[in-house]
Amino acid sequence: MQPINTRLTDREKDMMDILWAAEEALTARALFNEFTGRGFELPYTRINTLLRNLIKKGLVQQSGLANTRVKYISALTREEYIAAVAKEIGASDAKLIETFSLGFVKHIDDEKVLDEIFERIKKEARRGKG
Repeated sequence: MQPINTRLTDREKDMMDILWAAEEALTARALFNEFTGRGFELPYTRINTLLRNLIKKGLVQQSGLANTRVKYISALTREEYIAAVAKEIGASDAKLIETFSLGFVKHIDDEKVLDEIFERIKKEARRGKG
């Protein structure tokens, strides 16, 4: 596996969000349509540039063809990406991870979302101990 470059531009982050949310691999045209549907006015050639950059960074990979068009998927889950970012900044000890997590959750206003996050953390912690 190639090294991962976790530093992303805003548009690269947007593309990764689209790919992470997708239930299947997407063509460049489908990605273009997603960007357009979200109100972004990017030229189609920019989509291809973003894809090339994300492939070089190890975050996107090709996944077959749709007719004659290449399909793309994320090479990492969102969780794997976040773990790679944490590793890159040296957040490998529990105190740094706790600080990062608390800084993140204090920006979430939705109690339901917070409850879901805490339940997932508990579930993962139990799975790790079992």
